[in-house]
Amino acid sequence: FAVFRSRPSPFYVLDEVEAALDDMNLHRFLDLLHEFRQEAQLLVVSHQKRTMEAADVLYGVTM
Repeated sequence: FAVFRSRPSPFYVLDEVEAALDDMNLHRFLDLLHEFRQEAQLLVVSHQKRTMEAADVLYGVTM
């Protein structure tokens, strides 16, 4: 997220970046997502239920 702050973009893609986080760090990650979505659009690929609950829009993909 330090790069996002130093070189802002209108759109970010994050692919399972929170997969290995414990509960406390997942909470911090979700706080950062909330902060960044005020200024940019975020596309987050996740299997974490708490991350999905924080989404404004949720799409499910099955194979």
